[in-house]
Amino acid sequence: MSKPNTKEKILLSALELFSTKGYEGTSVRDLARAVGIRESSLYKHFKNKQAIFDAILEYMESYHNEKMKEMAIPLGKIEEVAGEYSAFSLDHLYQISSVLFLMSFKDKVEIQFRRMLTIEQFSNPEIKKSYKKYFISDILNYQTTLFSKMIQQGRFIECDPKVLALQFYSPIYTLLALYEGQLDKEEEALSILKEHISQFEKSYRGEGK
Repeated sequence: MSKPNTKEKILLSALELFSTKGYEGTSVRDLARAVGIRESSLYKHFKNKQAIFDAILEYMESYHNEKMKEMAIPLGKIEEVAGEYSAFSLDHLYQISSVLFLMSFKDKVEIQFRRMLTIEQFSNPEIKKSYKKYFISDILNYQTTLFSKMIQQGRFIECDPKVLALQFYSPIYTLLALYEGQLDKEEEALSILKEHISQFEKSYRGEGK
């Protein structure tokens, strides 16, 4: 990715501070000091701290999509994506799952974003909605649609795609929480992930697949 400009530096510094000190515990002065600019200069980019927080949410969507492209994760129309996944071998499915898992497990920005929303969801109902959207509902909704198409294509057995999405994602979400911050246990976490993908495939594989 290209070198961050001043506006992006503000967002990344705010993300780091919000994820450690919390939103309320971070002042505009703290943000300006972290970036290395005056408070007056910061206000040229954002009108207040809330605007910075809102911009972080927008920034993370583009950041995540850019990372997905870098890792060659299938993107595009759901029918086309489903077709690609249906053609993948078990090893390929694991490789994609492990890449996505490691992005959440190791990427500094992704970790800080998750921690920020985790902290702030308990004091702000709107942030709680954002937490559920980014880490639960958006993912489950996408996987439900994806699995529905893959069921139609014969990749998986006939079943409720919503339940299928829960069966697939819930263990991964739990695994990420279980190994949060334990980078020295990466191989152990990936071993469990691989076994999960294998058992999921055996349980739901369609006829002749």
